[in-house]
Amino acid sequence: MFSVKLRGKSIADLQWFQDDIADHVCSPRYFRYTSIQKKLYSMLQNHEVKLRRISRQDVFKSLVSRFCGFYDPVTDVDCINVIIHKYHFPSIRHWCLWKSELDKKFLIEYHTLKNNLFYCSGCGDKCCRFQARNSNIYYQKCSNNACDFFCKEGSHYATIKKDKY
Repeated sequence: MFSVKLRGKSIADLQWFQDDIADHVCSPRYFRYTSIQKKLYSMLQNHEVKLRRISRQDVFKSLVSRFCGFYDPVTDVDCINVIIHKYHFPSIRHWCLWKSELDKKFLIEYHTLKNNLFYCSGCGDKCCRFQARNSNIYYQKCSNNACDFFCKEGSHYATIKKDKY
């Protein structure tokens, strides 16, 4: 494409931009569970929600159109301008890192809702779910073996089991 090899550190991999499953804006699993979006967007203003709804694919398309020379800074306003000028990110790389963290938050909420797993009230680790041997009763205990959190699903209270000395 060029007469001289161009080298530099890439903003993110092509797979990162095209990963629709990891991007919470494009992922079909987040459209099925609208309660996740309501929970994470409930305390935000409209312009903050607009920032969180910029997808990886939109940024990729804007980068490609700028690279190909189809961008006019006088008339065009693309998502890169919005990210840099309106929301004051120092670079697109910083936005990519921020976007990855936001997608991780959505993923944690998705797995919590999907698996119906609790977080331990003592240490904050995710609990493990198991079923009683002869019944359909499910229990959850802390995944950290040093913690004694234990809960029966459907009950209103959780207990901290203490060993008898």
